[in-house]
Amino acid sequence: MKIAWYTPFSNQSAIGHFSQLVVGALRNLEIDVQIIRSENRAKSIRSLAAQCPLEKWRWASDIDRAPKSQLADCDLVVYNVGDHYDFHAYCFRHQKTVPGVTILHDYSLHSALNQLCHDTSPDNGTYRDHLATECGNDALACYDGAIRSQHDSKWWQEDVRNYPVYRWALRDTLAVVAHAEFYGDAVAQHIGCPVTTIPLAYDTPSSTVEPTRCLTDGKLTVLTVGAVNANKRHESVIRAIAESNILRDRVEYRIVGNVTDAGRRRIQAAVEAQAHRVDVTVTGTVNHETLKAEIAGADAIACLRYPALEGASASVVEALQSGKPVLVCSTGCYAEIPPEFAYHVSPQNEVAEISQTLHALIDDYPSAWKRGQLARRWALQRHS
Repeated sequence: MKIAWYTPFSNQSAIGHFSQLVVGALRNLEIDVQIIRSENRAKSIRSLAAQCPLEKWRWASDIDRAPKSQLADCDLVVYNVGDHYDFHAYCFRHQKTVPGVTILHDYSLHSALNQLCHDTSPDNGTYRDHLATECGNDALACYDGAIRSQHDSKWWQEDVRNYPVYRWALRDTLAVVAHAEFYGDAVAQHIGCPVTTIPLAYDTPSSTVEPTRCLTDGKLTVLTVGAVNANKRHESVIRAIAESNILRDRVEYRIVGNVTDAGRRRIQAAVEAQAHRVDVTVTGTVNHETLKAEIAGADAIACLRYPALEGASASVVEALQSGKPVLVCSTGCYAEIPPEFAYHVSPQNEVAEISQTLHALIDDYPSAWKRGQLARRWALQRHS
């Protein structure tokens, strides 16, 4: 059997890492798999190192004139699709002529659709056209209202979760693999094709896990990893710490990941808005070794996301596999983590519940550590 496997494949891509793992497993079954890089060949993408430099991939752009004939010897084409047009451009393009199975990594495809409509041929239509066709007048009225009131960030960060758009990207697909139940049903309803759910395959580079751990000098180091976006709820963590005498004295909050100037100003404004000083550090982008050290040094990891527009989260898998206590919002794919393995926070009562959880970690960290070790074993098995 021969499979063409479309995927982004830079070393910055979590989907690329997923693909490397799954393709390796398929090859162990003596299946012939050809990796085809789905990214637009922009200079910024070509400058990134590959996920695996020894892999003999092909660029999808090299077969763009005749993908059907170029893939004629393949028994199956698999398209890894996510909400970033430049990373998945040729998944969207080639599925129209060579239908295959789609692994859908995100619940929302709004950003990719918007970029398609802005950056490519006018024949693709406008974003509003697609929104009206797929979601109807209520969605269009919500979008237009946000734009008119200059609250477009509310549309992109919150409202889109109520109006999933799939047909523009998946109408020709043969079947869909989702990573979580919460959006598998929505895909089936919108597309009408077979849908199954398989957890994200992901591993974390092995590291030494302490058999037990105590808080150093009674202080709790809380870590959030990843690009500094508003949906990671940094401000809520800062507020929860600031509003408690105990947490102000005993919690250090570290934010590690790429941050824009606007993002750094937003975090600084949140800190300065508090009546009392909060110990917050924003590192910016770090290399892999520094990231490993940050995770090793953390006592708890906050993987809070709201709204949650991804179908799965590599960062929460890494957090769970680290064996540290993990905080998540009870929404999207995070809500499907069993409560015995993570500390769930309701988005509707976020600050208070973050505060309660941090107090509980300080009051009985050995119990929290045991919970983290159970979560590690669960995550290693589930996401293998």
